[in-house]
Amino acid sequence: MLSIPKHGWVNISIGDWSDRSSYLTNPHLDLLDAFINLFGNRKVSSVYCDAEGWEYIIVFDFYTVYIIEDKDEPKLYHFDISARKLAEEVYKDINEHLQAQVLFSGRDSW
Repeated sequence: MLSIPKHGWVNISIGDWSDRSSYLTNPHLDLLDAFINLFGNRKVSSVYCDAEGWEYIIVFDFYTVYIIEDKDEPKLYHFDISARKLAEEVYKDINEHLQAQVLFSGRDSW
């Protein structure tokens, strides 16, 4: 779901959709927070991503993901994907490239 962060950018992929997100937000931390809110508080959660020139919002429910994209014109994407599966992918992607994720977030440690 998350590519290795490089030069201030990370790629996010869900289903057949993919787009970039810049370091202006911390998408990997924001995704973790969204999943904590979804599973811990049982509330629909969202993540704002800045692609520097356009933005998009990823909305998570337990078995549905929506992506609201505002590039040239607003678009809505819908995926019937388990949030648990996506949370596991994010966890795996972060752990596999933890040092790159820490450097990307601009923090000394987590």
